[in-house]
Amino acid sequence: MSGARLTALLGGLLGLSGVALAAVGSHLVASGAHAQDERSWQAAILIQLVHAAALLGLAGLSLLRPSRTLTAAAIAMALGVALFSGSLYLAVAQPHWDLPATAPTGGLLLMAAWALAILAMLRAPRH
Repeated sequence: MSGARLTALLGGLLGLSGVALAAVGSHLVASGAHAQDERSWQAAILIQLVHAAALLGLAGLSLLRPSRTLTAAAIAMALGVALFSGSLYLAVAQPHWDLPATAPTGGLLLMAAWALAILAMLRAPRH
């Protein structure tokens, strides 16, 4: 599978699951949750949906200028969302589970993904 295709697939999956989790959250989390749980769920949704759109943008760039660096950025971004948002979802759904450093690790992966995307654009040939 090409880097562009993988990136578009990851973006689509994150977008689809993000919308589904937003719907679940609007019914389950908001109905009986503490304010902090609702804020955590919303933060997880925001990060997931923003990065789903970013992945679709990276897929478009990968079609124009295929690059291993862009593919690495996409993989880091998808893993970062899974760890960051996933840990927030789990913290709300299963508050007794302890996943130390999962959200910070996801956040670092997201920052690395953006840095890789910037690097790929700086290395791209100019026309």
